[in-house]
Amino acid sequence: MSVHDSAPAGLPLPSDLPPATPPARPGVFSMKNPTPAEQIKSTVDVKPVVDDRLASIERLVGRNQWADVCALLAPEPGSAERLPPALALVYAVALKESSPDVRDADRRAIGAVADLLGITRESPLALVLGKRLTRRRNWAETPAPSKTVSTVVVLGGLAIGTIIGWLVTYWMF
Repeated sequence: MSVHDSAPAGLPLPSDLPPATPPARPGVFSMKNPTPAEQIKSTVDVKPVVDDRLASIERLVGRNQWADVCALLAPEPGSAERLPPALALVYAVALKESSPDVRDADRRAIGAVADLLGITRESPLALVLGKRLTRRRNWAETPAPSKTVSTVVVLGGLAIGTIIGWLVTYWMF
């Protein structure tokens, strides 16, 4: 019995596949050797968000000026409700970063995710994704401990390790 007899019908066998061609230089991809992402053909026609404000938003986000992002996206009261879903999500993140009122930012993020995915605003998926996208990272905002605290922790660990090592060798020999 050969490999060809046991293979399911319609599936290519290793001997039928074209030979792999290594890239001309390792780590460099060319048209002859596309990256794995380029080999995947999109089945969905995705239309990117094209808005004149995106370049300005990128500069402001790069400078961590979230209040200015909010002002750019919603210059008048109530104008944030008319934003497309992608920009509404950017507005929700900016609102979360610049405002102490987190409930409004979470509500807007959940609505924007629901609109982007085409699901209801009460969906658990919209809730989880909306909250995760606007979650603040508290550990990044807290300062590192002082040198004194770090030194005490390291020396304490060394002392405990030394005592345990001494006790183990004392009782063993």
